[in-house]
Amino acid sequence: MMTIGRCGFRLLLACSFWCAFDGSFRAAVHAETRTAAALTPEAVWAAIDAAQDGDTVQLPAGTAVWSKGWNSGRGAKMKAITIQGAGIDKTIIGDDRAQPDAAPFFLLGVEGKPFRITGITLDGTGYRNAGNWGGLMTIRGTCKNFRIDHCKFKNCDHMLE
Repeated sequence: MMTIGRCGFRLLLACSFWCAFDGSFRAAVHAETRTAAALTPEAVWAAIDAAQDGDTVQLPAGTAVWSKGWNSGRGAKMKAITIQGAGIDKTIIGDDRAQPDAAPFFLLGVEGKPFRITGITLDGTGYRNAGNWGGLMTIRGTCKNFRIDHCKFKNCDHMLE
């Protein structure tokens, strides 16, 4: 009976993992963090646009009031990324939109592209129609695997749509 030495077993195990993942493991190894230059819809869009599947888009701490969302007028489909604020009540985005289709976070999910939104406070304070036209975060599309966690929604009629 033939036996495989400890070194040979490790090599065999590594090769089998490589074949099982079909090389997709490389994407996770090379994931990057893209930091938005400011807490504006344009800066957030620029970071998301530059991101690749597996990346994290980091939003800075601070408070900003948006009159439109980062995806307003673009209809961009979500990538398999994480959009991460500095934490609840640390990254605060106020909603001051004049149009119903301009939700601060309009997420058009795509099947097979799981996304995550975390560490953000969405606030309707001072906005006379906060959430009346739709949620502060709108999720549509075919993605069946997304995660919204450690987010705070306050002072509006509709949080999620």
